[in-house]
Amino acid sequence: MSRDDIFFSTRTRCRSARRGVWVTAACIALFGVSASGSSALAASVTFDFTNLMPGTSATEDTRTFSAGGLELQITSRFRDESSSGNNAVGGGRVTYRPGFGLGVDNPLGGPISRDVDAIDGDRGDEELLLTFSEEVEIASLTFADFTTGDPFANDVFFVLNPGAFGDFRSAGSQVGFFNARSNGGNGNPNAQSLPDFTVPDNQVGPRTDIRVFVQDRQTAIYLSSVTVRTQAVIPEPSSLVLLGVGGLGLLTRRRVSAGK
Repeated sequence: MSRDDIFFSTRTRCRSARRGVWVTAACIALFGVSASGSSALAASVTFDFTNLMPGTSATEDTRTFSAGGLELQITSRFRDESSSGNNAVGGGRVTYRPGFGLGVDNPLGGPISRDVDAIDGDRGDEELLLTFSEEVEIASLTFADFTTGDPFANDVFFVLNPGAFGDFRSAGSQVGFFNARSNGGNGNPNAQSLPDFTVPDNQVGPRTDIRVFVQDRQTAIYLSSVTVRTQAVIPEPSSLVLLGVGGLGLLTRRRVSAGK
């Protein structure tokens, strides 16, 4: 073999070796990213129901909201507890009262004595159901009272976990219980004064659903807002370094191949 043949053969082997080293480095780096994972940063998202867009209808079967990449669907239910003994559960309509928030309208009472547009217990129990498009942590809720004279003076209502309609007695069903006649939370170990309610740490989730339920005849409230925390996934610093090494390896391989 001539000296030229030896030279070219050696140069080819060296290039192949270099290329193999960079490809190996790139694979190791990219594998390291998947192994090291990423961290989650809690992003706070608030849905405000007090001042919706002009022209928003007063009642809808279902209301859908979007914020911070989240979808929120709100529906309602009611139960007829009239003297006729009809305790059937039906679907109500989600109402909107500017400056107050969302409530429930049910068909009980007829055209003369209509149900008020709040979440109330005057003509049957009522409930708002909030369903998110992904698991979130429920940080807080705010409420408004139907009356203007003495807000929350007579209100008794529940914030509940998913389950059967009106189930506030089963173990683990309650997120919060409010009895304003007893300073905004009698029966709830995390008693708080209305209108704001911060969800206890052991109840925040992650979850996709939460409910607001009223049974008391003297209670009429609106849901004004809900604030949740989402998990925004971000690469860890070590993952960013490995991504850089992997990208450099693949780029070097491309350059070496082009220089053949």
